[in-house]
Amino acid sequence: GDAAAGSATRGGGDGADGGDQSDSGFRAATIASDVPAMLRRLYESRSASAELTFVRDLDGREVETSHLCVAQLHSPMLCAMFSSKMREAQTQRVQIQADFVELWPAVVSFWYGIPVDIASFEDAVTLRRIAQYYELDELKSVSSELISGTRRSE
Repeated sequence: GDAAAGSATRGGGDGADGGDQSDSGFRAATIASDVPAMLRRLYESRSASAELTFVRDLDGREVETSHLCVAQLHSPMLCAMFSSKMREAQTQRVQIQADFVELWPAVVSFWYGIPVDIASFEDAVTLRRIAQYYELDELKSVSSELISGTRRSE
């Protein structure tokens, strides 16, 4: 009884945190997981747990891997592809066109929230083309800002 009431009032007890105290003395609170940290751990474990393999269109050489859910979160096109009977849905392999291959690892890093250095205007333009092709709205916005010079690589 007293321990629960004591811990329920921790944090100021002024209701500013949005929590409501119930008759039992428990203060409701809003909680959230650390999604960026979880995405970093997923990124680091890709070699052991990723379902998707992105391969070079010309020769099938592996370019990068990703978890299906991460790719689907970012790309409606990939989401539709893997929800269909397309070859990619069966093989879990996506062919990346030759002019996208060099920057594809940066795209996957971006999906997981890993900082990416973009070294040139040409790379920013290629990222924008990738974003348009795969319907990557967030990457489209960031790459457009890079191209217009309003955003610097961090």
